Parts: sequence; structure tokens; C-alpha cells
Amino acid sequence: MRKWVGFPARSSVPPEGVRGTGVSATGSGKTITAAWAALENFRDGRILVMVPTLDLLVQTIHVWRRIGHRSLMIAVCSLENDPVLNELGVRTTTNPIQLALWTGHGPVIVFATYASLVDRAAAGPLHMERLFATDLDPGRLTDELRRPVTDLGGRARDLYGELLRLCCAHLVEQFTAHPAFAARAAVEHTRRTGALLRERSVTGSAAETALGFEQ
Repeated sequence: MRKWVGFPARSSVPPEGVRGTGVSATGSGKTITAAWAALENFRDGRILVMVPTLDLLVQTIHVWRRIGHRSLMIAVCSLENDPVLNELGVRTTTNPIQLALWTGHGPVIVFATYASLVDRAAAGPLHMERLFATDLDPGRLTDELRRPVTDLGGRARDLYGELLRLCCAHLVEQFTAHPAFAARAAVEHTRRTGALLRERSVTGSAAETALGFEQ
């Protein structure tokens, strides 16, 4: 695998983590590559895998098991008593309390669709307008989507917050990678700049605000 991607020597992951983007044609092995990389570097880790559809979720789990992942697997999705997931020993839930109980400690791999995980925290679907309202800031999006979790204990509440934060980071990345994002961002920038110009002359803080969003 290292020879194929052009990096024959193994490099360590820094404590703060590292991000990367893999671009590959359909059917060329993206899912296998991700599963292998996770097994190679985070065999006993706590891993979150985000996918856009239920079909891809089941397919991804099947590949990860085939590659050699034996950790506890949880699927956050609407599938119940799915024969493939049952055969692979994968638990399913959309209940944040149950999710927190199952993932409380030890190695675990959580698979989730964007809709299933975010809809547990947000009332209604998530559209690009909501991301622009938070200036594409995953932290602000997390704060907006977070709901009271008085029925969770301290550790479970922390896990809920961690999952929501990771999910929001993935969502921002997913939305900004969409082909239509650049055009939509240009429209939003024009709208905000026009609003600022109508309110005041573009000087001082107003100019900085417009520049900050553009950056």
C-alpha cells in the first residue's frame, strides 16, 4: 500500500493529529485505503467514520471488517436488524444515551451518516445557509446545534460533545468541498458586502468584517 501511494517509509502521526485528503477515482480503492490506514496507525484507537448514505455505510463497514478491524463497531443510523450489520456484529442506534454508553471507553469505531448524527442534535435538516450563518466555523456550528443533555452523566455528556464537534468539522469540510460551494460563497459574500454598504461606509470594523468572511 505504501509503495502504491508513493510513501514507502512509515511516518509517525504527531500528538495533535494530522489531516489529509485522498483523491481517487471511483472503484480504485478509497474505502480499502482508509480502512488499511486506520488499522495501521490506530489499531486500538477511537475512530469516527462519516459517510453520506446508508448504502455506503453498510458497504464501508463490510470493507473495514474484511481488512481486519476487530474493534467494537457502532453504526449511528436508522437501520435496525439489518442482516449484513448483524452478521458483522455491528450495533446500531440513533439514541445519544445509548451511543454514549456503548462508546464510553476502550477501542471503538463509530460509523455514521451525516444526517443521522447531526439530526440527533439539531431540529430539522442542515442546509448550507446554517453553515454560512456560523461563518463556516465548526466550533460555532457545534454551539448552535448542541441541545441540552440533562439525561446524560458527566462522561456521557463529554462524549456527546466530542462526537458533535467531530461531526461538525466533517460537515464543514464536506460542504466546502462540494462543487457548488464556490458559487454559493460568492453569492453570500456579495450579499453581506451589500448589507454592510447599506448600513455604513466601508471603513474600520465594517471593512475588517467583510475581509474576515472573504478570508
